[in-house]
Amino acid sequence: MIHRVNHNVAPNGRDMVREVLWHGGRIPVSLATPAGALPERVDVAVVGAGLTGLSAALTLAEAGLSVAVFEAGTAGNGASGRNGGQILTGVNPLIQDLIKLEGDERARARYRAGDAAVDAVASLVRRFQIACDFHRGGHLAVAADPGRLRALECEAHLLGSPTEMLDRGEVEDRIGFGGYLGGLFDPRSATANPYALTLGIGRAAVRAGAHVVEHVRARIEARGGSWAIAGAGRSVRADRVLFATNAFLPEAIPPLKLRIRRVYGTVVATAPLDGDLKERVLPGRPAVFEESERYTHFQRTADGRLVFGGRPEGADDGPDPVARFLQSLLAPLARTRVAVPIYWTGPLGITTSGLPAWGETSSGLLWAGGYSGHGVALSVHMGISLGQYLAVGAIPPWPRGLPLTLGRSGRAPRYFRPPAGRPAHYAFLR
Repeated sequence: MIHRVNHNVAPNGRDMVREVLWHGGRIPVSLATPAGALPERVDVAVVGAGLTGLSAALTLAEAGLSVAVFEAGTAGNGASGRNGGQILTGVNPLIQDLIKLEGDERARARYRAGDAAVDAVASLVRRFQIACDFHRGGHLAVAADPGRLRALECEAHLLGSPTEMLDRGEVEDRIGFGGYLGGLFDPRSATANPYALTLGIGRAAVRAGAHVVEHVRARIEARGGSWAIAGAGRSVRADRVLFATNAFLPEAIPPLKLRIRRVYGTVVATAPLDGDLKERVLPGRPAVFEESERYTHFQRTADGRLVFGGRPEGADDGPDPVARFLQSLLAPLARTRVAVPIYWTGPLGITTSGLPAWGETSSGLLWAGGYSGHGVALSVHMGISLGQYLAVGAIPPWPRGLPLTLGRSGRAPRYFRPPAGRPAHYAFLR
């Protein structure tokens, strides 16, 4: 079953969406193909029209397979169109922690796959001329305490070129404000409008022959060696089914509840910064995130807005604490308070290991998700990988099934861990 994104109210009843910046003030764009064009049978049915599902559909259609994508809302309505727009190399866990778990060779293979994921996004943007403000300004992982700085220094040593460690002054030059002891810079990461990216990949999939069915809660049943998907006005048969609903996977496949958790992240966007402030804050437009329990991440868009997520430890849920936190960071620079007129929330799927995963149920349903904050890059890569798996049997370079919790270094994990006594409701969205 497909599930709508409808958790846009905080526990206190506060509305959690005042426009999603990436939507540009427009009503959601439909990618639906004409109902009469939907065939009675397809090779693959994909549940979920986000980056994973649409990248898989594009790969399958270009391989000559027939494919239909079923979506409860509109394309990109979930995390694919609501995140912070950061397209990061690597994966969520530090490589030093992966080495402890899987050994050097496997850990480096995971990171190479994560690096290739950013290249995959860049390739699709170039190939299909997707207008999504794709900007390869790199990323900065920054540390505000000595322990996390040591973890980043270890990371830089293990990863080697082209990553590099920056000292306090170099980080301040790249960001525009102080407060960090140092940071790790990787020039290969990027930022983009993730909603426009999702629509661009979806349009390419439709042009390649994929069918998209929106506003439908699909019901899937096994029938005589194939699957029947009901809810599109009539039943459609499919040889294979891929669930690409990420944070909503456990609702469709209950055993995944033990390994995938859905949390929600709040992101705010400022008004365009004035000329002086725009020149001083993030001059090279890198993606920035903290190695901290504040889950802070930010970038600057082409029109000069700061897109920011995170909150001080122990703060209430909702946009106001996030906006106040951002204002406190900008206070030494800004002559007046920077307007923060836009905020939104969205779902995030995290795994106990911090790695994305895929698998097949005993009945043959395929699933993928749990990107744990690296979703823009990894979801595209996972979709392409699963499309190739279904088309030619190529095994994806990600864990099959969900491993137990990853053993970690002294730093706190970058995936969401709520403060003691607080509900696990909002997390970072990079």
